[in-house]
This record gives sequence, C-alpha cells and structure tokens, in this order.
Amino acid sequence: MGIVGAQFLKLEVGARSLAMGSASMATVNDASAIFWNPGGLTSVNRTSVVLSHMSWFAGINYEAAAIAFRTPAGVFGVFVGYLSSGEMEVTTVNDQSGTGETFEKTDAIMGVSWARKLTHNFSFGLNAKLVREDYGFSDDMSGSAIVAQAIAFDVGTQYQTDFRSLRMGLAIQHFGPEMKPKGSFKDIVGFDAKEQTYVTDVEKDFKAYPMPMTFRAGVAMELFSRDNQEITLAVDVIHPSDNVERINIGAEYTLYNLLALRGGLVFYADKNRFDDPNRTNAYRFSFGAGISVAGMQIDYAFIDYGILSNVQTFSAIFNL
Repeated sequence: MGIVGAQFLKLEVGARSLAMGSASMATVNDASAIFWNPGGLTSVNRTSVVLSHMSWFAGINYEAAAIAFRTPAGVFGVFVGYLSSGEMEVTTVNDQSGTGETFEKTDAIMGVSWARKLTHNFSFGLNAKLVREDYGFSDDMSGSAIVAQAIAFDVGTQYQTDFRSLRMGLAIQHFGPEMKPKGSFKDIVGFDAKEQTYVTDVEKDFKAYPMPMTFRAGVAMELFSRDNQEITLAVDVIHPSDNVERINIGAEYTLYNLLALRGGLVFYADKNRFDDPNRTNAYRFSFGAGISVAGMQIDYAFIDYGILSNVQTFSAIFNL
C-alpha cells in the first residue's frame, strides 16, 4: 500500500452502478460499461452515450464521457476522463505557509474499446487507454512540465447462465507498465542554521510507480420480475493491488422501466476495521435514483464516506 500512483483511475463512472454499491460486473449494459467491464458493451444495440460528473472531496471534480456503437465487427467505443484538483496553494520547505502562487494537478485518460459476443452466452471486451498525470509543476532544471504517462489495458467478460436470469462478470483493470514523471528535482541535503533555510542542491530523478491494477468479479440476478416491476440483486468481489479486498452489494427496483430506486453497501475485508467498536469504517453505503424517458436515462448517486463526508455524482445516458 502507498506505493501505487494514478489513483484517479479508481474513480468510478456512472451513477447507476455507484448507487448500487459499485456492484456492476454483471449489470452494466450501456456505454458506462467501458469504465467498469468492457464485456458489458455487447448489450449496446445501436449507439449509447454516457456523460458523467462527480463532485469529489476538497473541491476535486471528475468529468467523463463515452460513446459506444454497434458494427458488424462488434461494439466499438471511445472514452475520455478528466480530473481537476482545483487551485491549490504552492508551499515549499522554506515557505510552508505558502508562496502566494497556486497550481493545479490534472489527470486524464482517453482510449478506445472493443467488445464482441464470442458465443451466444459469453461476451468479451477490451479497453486500451492513455493514462496521463500532470502535477502542475515545472522541472527544477529544464523548466518543462512534470508529466507522467503510459498505456494501460482493461479486459472484461460477461456470461449469461442458463439458470433463470443469473449472469456473471469479470474484469481486470489498469494493467500496464509503471509510470515515471519526466525530469528531475533538487533534494534537501541539509539545513542552514545561520540563514534558517533548507539547502536543496542534490539533483535526483523521479522514481517510477505502478498503476492501481484491480481484479473484479461479480454476479447478478432478477429476484422479482412481474407486473412491470423488477428487483435486481448484484454482488461483486474486488481485489485491488494496493488495498484490502471488499465486497460490493447492490439492489435496484424498477417500475415500468421508467423509475429506478437503488441502494448499496461496500464491506471491507479488513479485520482491524471490524474490531473498531464504532464500526464506522467497516463499510460504506450508497443510494440513488434514476428516471428513463424516450431513450434518455438520468441517474443520481450519493455515496457516504464517513469522516470524509460524502460524494455525489450525476450521469446521463442516451441510448439511440
């Protein structure tokens, strides 16, 4: 833990799945599948477009968009995501109260997707994406921007079983080489007691860091489907490379394919969290709603993060 970069890749897109506790491997079936499980793209009939906005902590915002369209060779997609930290004050070891300057860290992804049914029941999907982190600073020596970027891949599958509506999904996300910021920096070599300043003379290269590769597997099934009403239950198991495992559980109630109410829980597989007598960090909950009209779906999700407050996200999906 603590050695993995490109953390913005963990931010999830699509208010429907987020409201269901991010239990999405077997439920995503539109353009938002690009960000969860590209194998789900095979459910796109013609063209699907998703637009998403997330208000994160500390004024951080994450915007994402994707389009997926069916062709005789399968379903293809294009997607982008952009995170902005907002303006932050520049501090240094000698000006820890701030220099009066500001900077902004930005992260971005852009990529392409392809998915196809390999059998009547089995779907396969693939993302290839450029991951870029701009730290908002310039190199101490050359003055050029400090930027790290690399190519990463996501692979996903969905399988429709022959037992009622039971389906399964699996994905591996953010698989790729390590990222290394270009340039160098001056390291601290000592403290000048007379001048009461830190001395920074040693030039060093930035170190490389891996991306947050994640393994996801899940199942989903309609528990009730009758009289224009439907209840879906979904369960995912998540294994990140830089954190503890977790179990995501989500449910969705739909009425006349028009209104949807959703809720979810995320349980962390960390004994220390459950030993906490307050149990406030053992899980997090989410809820949300959606409405579908004339091929357009508007969704909202609220995710509670305890002492970190909450996160809200909106998304719009157009199935053309």
